[in-house]
Amino acid sequence: LMGSAGAVKPLQQFFTDTFVVVGCDDLTDANLAALVAFHRERGALATIGLIDCEEVDQYGVVITDERGRIVEFQEKPPKGTERSKLVNTGIYVFEPEIFNYIPADTFYDFGKGVFPALLEAGAGFYGMRLGAAYWRDIGTPAEYRAATEDVLAGRVRLRGARANGLPAGLRLGNDVRIEGDVPLGEGVEVGRRVRIAGPTVIGDNVRIGDYVVVERSIVWDDARLGARVCVRDSIVGIDYDVPSDTSLIDRIVANEPIAT
Repeated sequence: LMGSAGAVKPLQQFFTDTFVVVGCDDLTDANLAALVAFHRERGALATIGLIDCEEVDQYGVVITDERGRIVEFQEKPPKGTERSKLVNTGIYVFEPEIFNYIPADTFYDFGKGVFPALLEAGAGFYGMRLGAAYWRDIGTPAEYRAATEDVLAGRVRLRGARANGLPAGLRLGNDVRIEGDVPLGEGVEVGRRVRIAGPTVIGDNVRIGDYVVVERSIVWDDARLGARVCVRDSIVGIDYDVPSDTSLIDRIVANEPIAT
């Protein structure tokens, strides 16, 4: 509510040495130690982790010199006008002096406030390519589902992620088909003549009725899918009850009635 930089300002007292800020909707396996080392080698005040991206029109594009010093930004440039394929990941390394560029008790953003000020001041401001690291901003439903597919396909590894396959104690009805990458949680109950096609995630204690179809979806813990429900390209929230004979196609439902 205070902006990306304004939210960090009240924590100033805790940062007396080099520190890292990572956006809460970033999914990444980037080597943060290497990023910090790059930052310190250049005596930087601020360093941004950068990823090469083919489609950059939805991101902040960064232009650097040969040593990685940032010289310019483009915010969501239309296709064909981008001056770089380097994308700002929202992974930052800062020195405590960065707080001199963030006003107190003010809505303030790194991208719109702090970084332009660093460029204007000629401060030590750098960007480092994160190489082959995985990175995705999962701040939209489409990106969240895409990241889930990446995890299931093994394109990125998450510590503690549930393995594909059938857990012990799973209760399956007759004529159940499970196709593709479909990790199922503990305590799941599946009715008769159900088809579940991946990439799909079924959380713990989910109840799936008879004649249900689930394709390319995420069903969170304790949800219930009534008989003859179809869930396709959708997200069902925690403890959500989907009534029988309902179709959810490209939908998100969570603790609110389904629109009819």
